[in-house]
Amino acid sequence: LFIAVFEGLQITLDRGRPTALAVAAGLGVVCWALGEAVVLVTTRPVTAGLLASRLEIPFPTRGLKARLCVREDRLVLDSLTSRRKRSRDVIAVPWQALRSIELINVEQEMVCQVLVYSGRPEANAREFDVAPGPALHIVGTARELLVPITQPAQEIAGLHRLSLTGALRFEDYSDARGIVTPKLGIAWEPVAILRLGASWGRSFKMPTLYQQYSGYSAILGRASRYGTDYPANANIVFAAGPDSRIGPERSENVTLSAQLTPARGLELTAAWYRIDYRDRVATPIASLLGVLDNPLYAGLVTLHPTAAFLNEIIAGSLLGLENSSNRPYDPATTVAFIDNRDRNIARQRYSGVDLSMRYRIELTDGRELTLSAAGSFLKSRQQLLPGATWTPLAGTIFHPSRFRGRAGLTYGDERFTLAAFVSHMSGLDDARQTVPVRIPAYNVLDLTARAQIAKGTEVSVAILNLLNAKPTAIATALAS
Repeated sequence: LFIAVFEGLQITLDRGRPTALAVAAGLGVVCWALGEAVVLVTTRPVTAGLLASRLEIPFPTRGLKARLCVREDRLVLDSLTSRRKRSRDVIAVPWQALRSIELINVEQEMVCQVLVYSGRPEANAREFDVAPGPALHIVGTARELLVPITQPAQEIAGLHRLSLTGALRFEDYSDARGIVTPKLGIAWEPVAILRLGASWGRSFKMPTLYQQYSGYSAILGRASRYGTDYPANANIVFAAGPDSRIGPERSENVTLSAQLTPARGLELTAAWYRIDYRDRVATPIASLLGVLDNPLYAGLVTLHPTAAFLNEIIAGSLLGLENSSNRPYDPATTVAFIDNRDRNIARQRYSGVDLSMRYRIELTDGRELTLSAAGSFLKSRQQLLPGATWTPLAGTIFHPSRFRGRAGLTYGDERFTLAAFVSHMSGLDDARQTVPVRIPAYNVLDLTARAQIAKGTEVSVAILNLLNAKPTAIATALAS
């Protein structure tokens, strides 16, 4: 359809509207016919040949052998006691009631109920746990079945499941050389309750059109807000925003993870990661307060700029010179130019550990009590320019904290839910001025409630930041 529209537009420009409409309509019909052909081939409707084939698909599930087989009037799911003989426990879905069959991946553990017929007119209701992993999803008009396929195909000690993945991606841009980015991954389950994973890859990202061509701002400010020991009438000019000189950024990523389910309803997860950015597009100075006194940013500051240099910066800005000093612009009193336009930062490195725990307790009347907790430890630093000193990012102002945590309690069932969560963020260091300032940790308590008042209608109430915790006020460079 996209090709039909595109070709129609091209012919409209070349030969006129009537010819374009005819060709676009013809291409649209061809696209529709191809789509119908694909649907016809992939859906495989129930035919007399399929019924006569007596098709049988055996697969392992929960330590047993199961079989999905075709009968004259229904699709049958049963268990095998031997290679040829089947048990009497049968789940049957008539053809006229069958809607779809697909292999899906279950993201989290759940409890399912099925009706099993064992040679009697009445059915027995049975509940079973479905662990995360592949499962057979059968949908009918009156029932829905989810059959786990968790048993490994080969009984090898220490190798319950092993999965290897690999990928290569080639990208070629007019503004950069072609590059190949590889990705590798492995998932290993030595036993059913433990899953280990590792991945490695490289990434490549071109700057967006907004980052390159939306224009920067040139702003006039008082020098006393950006440094000390400057005359009262001294001003500075700084530029901020996108820059057309930005180039592509690259990264290398490594991840190690482990997931343990030692008991029913209990899930423990841990992951370690490291990301190494090169030429990452970012704003070099998070806050301009005290920038003229910080030797780290000396390469971004031009002292005593000439009038011609300042005029060139102002002419290239999006809106001309924006005045925040509340006094006239005079190149003679402008003591510095600060270039804070987005650029390719030399290096940035992030590493951290993510931990999480979830424990689901089944209570009476179908209700559940769920305890959950998660925490992240982060360490990051950056090298602003090649050869410059590495400076910390995590735990400093305008950057993520070194630790974030969240713990909660959830109680309820399908009709109602009550939940309470506590969030914690560790403190930050503000070293922009001569005397560093410590910003204290931040804690928040949230409460939520949900109730089903009618079929398809739910009411939710949330109280966020119940204790009205307020973040600490910080100093800024621009006048408020």
